[in-house]
Amino acid sequence: MSSCAAGFLFSIQMWISLRWRSFLPGLVVAVIALALMFVAIPRGVALFGSLFPWSLPAMAMAPHNPYRPIAVGLGVFGGIVVGAVACWHLARREFC
Repeated sequence: MSSCAAGFLFSIQMWISLRWRSFLPGLVVAVIALALMFVAIPRGVALFGSLFPWSLPAMAMAPHNPYRPIAVGLGVFGGIVVGAVACWHLARREFC
């Protein structure tokens, strides 16, 4: 379940990594997302945690989480949608 929930996260990170040649944009996005997750989740915002892509795998592993199916579904379908949009976007670019 956690692998399915990580699909959205992986699609976003791969799009960023393939869009910019530098390592820095992907790293900056990941660090900001993790910092935001570590600030918001302990404050009791469980619905935010089940909608935020970087916390979806943790939400899918939590045994008593009421938002577990939402996290897994959003990870799978969000990953498919973002992956399709990323493929479309990157197919339109010119590579030298």
